[in-house]
Amino acid sequence: MSLTLIIRAFIVKTSMKIFTLIAALIIWHAAATPKVALAVLPPDLVVSAGAQVVGIFSLILAIIVSLAVSVGAFCIVGYQWVKKWSVYIAFGVLGLALVLSNAVFLWVLNSETRTVDVPAEPMPPRTYQEPEQSCDTCVFYSDSLTMFVPDRQSPTVIEIDLNRRQEPNNSFSHYYFLDGVVNGQPLNQYTQFNTTGYNLQPSGYLDAVQKTLAADASVRDMYTGGITTEAGRTYTFSTTELSGDFVTRNTPEYTQFQSPATVTLVSDGVTQEGYVLTEMLHSTDFEKRIFFDGYEALDALTHQFILWDDRGNFYMIDDTAVFSDTPQYPSHSWLLYKNTGTGVTKKGFSTVVTSDESNAWQVTVPDFDQGVIDVSRVMQYKSDPTGRSRYVVAGTITDTTGERTISGVLKIVR
Repeated sequence: MSLTLIIRAFIVKTSMKIFTLIAALIIWHAAATPKVALAVLPPDLVVSAGAQVVGIFSLILAIIVSLAVSVGAFCIVGYQWVKKWSVYIAFGVLGLALVLSNAVFLWVLNSETRTVDVPAEPMPPRTYQEPEQSCDTCVFYSDSLTMFVPDRQSPTVIEIDLNRRQEPNNSFSHYYFLDGVVNGQPLNQYTQFNTTGYNLQPSGYLDAVQKTLAADASVRDMYTGGITTEAGRTYTFSTTELSGDFVTRNTPEYTQFQSPATVTLVSDGVTQEGYVLTEMLHSTDFEKRIFFDGYEALDALTHQFILWDDRGNFYMIDDTAVFSDTPQYPSHSWLLYKNTGTGVTKKGFSTVVTSDESNAWQVTVPDFDQGVIDVSRVMQYKSDPTGRSRYVVAGTITDTTGERTISGVLKIVR
């Protein structure tokens, strides 16, 4: 028998003997005391009551001593049990503490306000808004560059639209758009500011811009500049000399011409050679000629293709079907072509555009050697609530000289 069990048995036996002795004393004392009932309280009653109080107190004391002895025995047994399992208990307490501390940490962390970088939905470009006052003599300027580097796997498109509108107070509102796709990432940026002049100025995404006029006052201008994308990547661009190949509007109130050329793009020390279409517009009465009455309610569908074949020949097809009653802007088709090798340019005004659920398009260009262009979508890089979509497309062109590959940009405006 272990020491613990011996001690426990001794304490229990001793407690029982003490309890039995005290109980016997109380019973004997109660039996030996005479039962006297007198009208006057005799002196010996006081002694008897005191003896009873002492007896009750002794009983309570015996109970307390017995409980104390029992608790002591339990503590001794408990101490031996704790001693035996102390290592396991320590690790258990430590594990519980770790679990509770981690739970408290996670609760505090989740209860804090945290900022998470989430790509925002692209904002649709701002559109023209009528000024509070009309201005019949205010002028409007626009320079647009569509740069394209053909690559079936990762094409590069950078579109820059630089617009300047004169306000009734003679200041100029500049609003510049950036669209396109680089390294598979779409571009969609915008900047706006007011100045006292119409000359091009850097702002927002546009780090630098320069339009160099030819020394002989010809239309052989050049554009140079640079942009920074939302991802922080910079591109510098430089066009070759322009030739002013096509005049598509030719009135004092509205003049527009286009020129295809080549462009050099540089980013992170990497140089790419590609194509560019530049479009320049000038209007002295833009409120009537460009943003005419009914412009906002115009119901039309426009397909505009800007393409280059594998020989570097340029094709531009603009086909617009107007469904609303808008005499200022009727349905129309016009086509531009430039043979890069010979420098020969052509215009056309007849085409048919058919589509296959926005995945493939066929375009007839009978004025250009009875050509038929079949292209399909490579990728879509723009789609906004205003109904403007833009795609990179690629395919073939077949005409009287044979079949060639062709690729470029398709802009759809609904």
